[in-house]
Amino acid sequence: MADLDIQENNAGGNQVNATDLKSLEQELEKMRQVLHQQVGGNVSALSHAAVLPISRRLDYLLNRYYELKQKQSF
Repeated sequence: MADLDIQENNAGGNQVNATDLKSLEQELEKMRQVLHQQVGGNVSALSHAAVLPISRRLDYLLNRYYELKQKQSF
């Protein structure tokens, strides 16, 4: 998992590092592909035990992405 840096700016707000955001986007795409490969178009595979950690990781990455995008817009 890549840890993303958020730097404090002089005004006390948060500044999102664009390189870190791009890295997060790449990891999101990679995990999306892993999930897709694991499920293989079989909807019943979504409940397989091997899918849960992938899904949780993807959820975490998506939440982190939206959090950083929100901070970036301020």
